[in-house]
Amino acid sequence: MSEQNRWHRLSEHLYRFDDTCNVYALLDQGLVVLVDFGSGDVLNHLSEIGASQVAAILHSHHHRDQCQGDLRAAAAGIPIFVPEHERRLFENAELFWASKQLYDMYNVRNTYFSLTRDVPVAGVLEDFATWTWGPYTFLVLPTPGHSLGSLTLLVE
Repeated sequence: MSEQNRWHRLSEHLYRFDDTCNVYALLDQGLVVLVDFGSGDVLNHLSEIGASQVAAILHSHHHRDQCQGDLRAAAAGIPIFVPEHERRLFENAELFWASKQLYDMYNVRNTYFSLTRDVPVAGVLEDFATWTWGPYTFLVLPTPGHSLGSLTLLVE
């Protein structure tokens, strides 16, 4: 993939960045809220859309392709918000792996795509609640399936 075309403008204030997953950026006065974070490479390209700082990262679910760069974000002081039902898979990832049952597995859900290191969480995205940033209100809709705690964000 060419470095030149990683950003795609979707509307006046909404962009998509191509990474290990789609990273969405909602831009307001030089600040962005990112939905998912991928490898974290998006931080190297913020100025290309007129952004100077990340106000927050909101995660749709816990899979590594969505959040493998979170330790970089945490080190930069960026607050990370995660689905309420998957908080433990971010904050207590190391405990999850240390206590994972490997042999007698009657639960066939794939949980092997979780983070391997703990990530600090600034807050949770509660089902059917709202999260507000500047002029935007995000409605948190539970959409389990891809992962049990997956969510969709509807922004107004």
